[in-house]
Amino acid sequence: MRLESDILKISFSTCKISKLYCRKFVERFLLQYLRRLEVKLISLLMQNHQRLLIIDFGSQVTQLIARRFRELSVYCEIHPFQNVTEEFLKKFKAKAIILSGGPASVIEKKSPKPPKLVFELDIPVLGICYGQQVMMAMLGGNVDKGIGTAEFGRAYVQKTDNKIP
Repeated sequence: MRLESDILKISFSTCKISKLYCRKFVERFLLQYLRRLEVKLISLLMQNHQRLLIIDFGSQVTQLIARRFRELSVYCEIHPFQNVTEEFLKKFKAKAIILSGGPASVIEKKSPKPPKLVFELDIPVLGICYGQQVMMAMLGGNVDKGIGTAEFGRAYVQKTDNKIP
């Protein structure tokens, strides 16, 4: 885009209509030009930006988690688990991933899961609530139903000599 040459073509002296109309036209033109420039700049910045991906499993606090990271000047995006595929992960190029909580139970057969590639990208992965349980289940751990409750609440952890596959 050549801003100077474009503005010269629309100079006030060549306008045969009122100067007020010309001024509004130029202002509108400049505003549209700046918007296009802003979109291009954002896309250029995003190509090299460090990105945090939050995979949303339906938690009520996912937006709050993202907000707190954004307040720390960390760029992050929230995407529902259904939309996160291996192809998406490769294109997104996240520097870290957060698996959010949600109402599902990893004990159920058809509980939502992220792609296995999440754990093969060699980047930090943080599981919160359901996200931590699904991470444990996918990495070879065991999640048991709580006594009288679901899988949340007080938990007892036992150290074993088993290695993660």
